[in-house]
Amino acid sequence: MAEQSTSNVAVIIMPNGTSSSPLVTRSRFWFDDGNIVLQAESTQFKLHRSVLASQSPVFKDIFSIPQPPDSNEATVDGCPVVHLQDSEEDIENLCGLLYDTLRIHTFKKKMELSHIGTMLRLGRKYRFKHFRSEALHLLEHEFPSDLAESDANAANYQYIASTTGILFEVAYLAHENCIKSILPGVYILMCLNHTPQEMKEGFDLYREKYGRFLRAEEPLSCLLGREHIHRAVSQKTLAWLYDGRVPCSKCLNVPACNLARTNHVLDVMKRSIQSAIRFSADTWLQNKLSAGLCSSCALVAKDAYNTAREEVWHSLPEYFGLNSHVWDGDDVDDDEEKEDMD
Repeated sequence: MAEQSTSNVAVIIMPNGTSSSPLVTRSRFWFDDGNIVLQAESTQFKLHRSVLASQSPVFKDIFSIPQPPDSNEATVDGCPVVHLQDSEEDIENLCGLLYDTLRIHTFKKKMELSHIGTMLRLGRKYRFKHFRSEALHLLEHEFPSDLAESDANAANYQYIASTTGILFEVAYLAHENCIKSILPGVYILMCLNHTPQEMKEGFDLYREKYGRFLRAEEPLSCLLGREHIHRAVSQKTLAWLYDGRVPCSKCLNVPACNLARTNHVLDVMKRSIQSAIRFSADTWLQNKLSAGLCSSCALVAKDAYNTAREEVWHSLPEYFGLNSHVWDGDDVDDDEEKEDMD
């Protein structure tokens, strides 16, 4: 068995009469006019060199490796066999992206997260044009780093199919592929939608599949970030409620606004941490804090609330420990990756 490498991608070529598995199955991607067979784990795919080479310079290099005249290279249906060190699922997804694009993603059907994972992994490994950049675009749309974009995208997922545990799976994908930009948005959604016990169980559930890719101790950073956000709610977002006076010096009804402020403080005190930190995510119109305030106080409170929300949002990477965490040196920065794929 010979192993060759191109662009840091291992390619194993099996001699005739040998097999990497006692049982090899054919994928549904088996074209009569195909001229190359890819094998991932125990599944083979009969594809077209031209399709792969036109989209991936790495596959183009693989196919250009000259073979000795007396090469004992294995063949299937007269086609050479290239054994890849990728999962069967990733290569199946890759074929779907190359050959069944409209079935994978249409305006009526949201994309499965497994396909986005394939686009990230193989898009980078084999340098498939636009795969990784498109996957990044989808993830950054669903989990934006900008507060205004997050407010505008408050509805359910628009492009990605929602599944149980999607936030934990996206977090693992972000760690695996060094996509720090989406983690603050992912983590705050975890804090808003899951208790600490649920976060622990969620990370544990996917640890067997993705655990080796975590670059921080989870869910510890999520839980610490949760405490930071909760503290910021009282110290920043709702500071105007706790300073002992009405929000506006030109208040139109001081007794009524003081009563409203007191009622809001009591409401916040009754809330759980999970409920209280919603003030960092919800817009002014969503939180109903203007109830009982005169128009002047409501306007001042709204400005203070929005300014503090922006400040807290910008602090999310720090709260979740992402600024101080050093990612592996081999990883490529998101911006550099996107420029490389343009």
